[in-house]
Amino acid sequence: MQPKYCQIIDCGSIPLWNSISYIIMHMEAIKQVGGACGEIECLLPEKKEDGSSVTFMESVLLRSQYVEYKLSHYLDKSTETLFGFVSVLPGAFSTFRWECINGSPLDEFLKGAADEFHDLHQIRPCSEANKYLAEDRIMCLEIIAKKNCEYIIHYVPGAQCLTDPPLTLTQLIKQRRRWFNGSMFASIHVLKHMCKVWRRKKRSCFRNFAFMILYFYMTIQMVLSFFIVGNFYGVFNIFIRSFWNYDDCFSFTAPANFVINLYILFLILTMMLSSTISIQWAEYGYRATSVFMGLFTLLMIGSSFLLIGRQEINVLGLVFLFVYLISFLCPLCCNCKKLK
Repeated sequence: MQPKYCQIIDCGSIPLWNSISYIIMHMEAIKQVGGACGEIECLLPEKKEDGSSVTFMESVLLRSQYVEYKLSHYLDKSTETLFGFVSVLPGAFSTFRWECINGSPLDEFLKGAADEFHDLHQIRPCSEANKYLAEDRIMCLEIIAKKNCEYIIHYVPGAQCLTDPPLTLTQLIKQRRRWFNGSMFASIHVLKHMCKVWRRKKRSCFRNFAFMILYFYMTIQMVLSFFIVGNFYGVFNIFIRSFWNYDDCFSFTAPANFVINLYILFLILTMMLSSTISIQWAEYGYRATSVFMGLFTLLMIGSSFLLIGRQEINVLGLVFLFVYLISFLCPLCCNCKKLK
């Protein structure tokens, strides 16, 4: 007898009481759901495994990851659920309908493991090797694009799972390097093959158009991700020069030029640390860069508020502020629930 559901739970994750049954109830109620995930929340321990107390820097690192996980679920996954396609079901806590993944989707999901243990003698291109580091995304594409089916993928906010986040900056950078390599190449693979969704049942045309809207959004997001460092620098430059007066662009003594040049210096330092030195030997360099970049961000936020106070409030500015706040508050309100 074949199983009805297949669950994936990472060894470092702890599903909260009744979370698994909550996802299964959701999938029983909506038969189209081929895969679903819950909300992954970071643990905030006061003690480490060796019994020592968590330091201030480690506490800041833990809480920053806690906020990041919350925003990624309340904003990204909630929005994707509206379209019926959560782009990635995390390996930490996900549930699949067996009849949905049996065959091609499961083969794609396990391809990375098969290559690791059986096909080491084969030389594969960089993109082919890296995209299976984030095989969760490829699995999700295969689920919604399954021929003559109409499966969708949902995020279930009521199901929670606790995960053990990295405690040190070195561990975090190693984790994010692995995630970034896999997610980038896997996302490119998904975008290249997104039109496969038209193999679904004909009555799913409206859903397919919704997928195309999400596909367009994901494409723009992917393109902008390559310019995010330059965009942040441009915004930082505009705000600093608008707030602090400067007479000569080539004057190092001008306050605005000094701060901007310091910012560029830390960007160069980050590039050098990332490309020339092993991660475990660059802990203090990354820590100093993180602190200064955080201070620069706070400086930009403070300068922007002061700049708004100096200018006359116009209708366009109010509309922009309203849309910006609503885009964050609406998903939070829709997913608001009592914390246990």
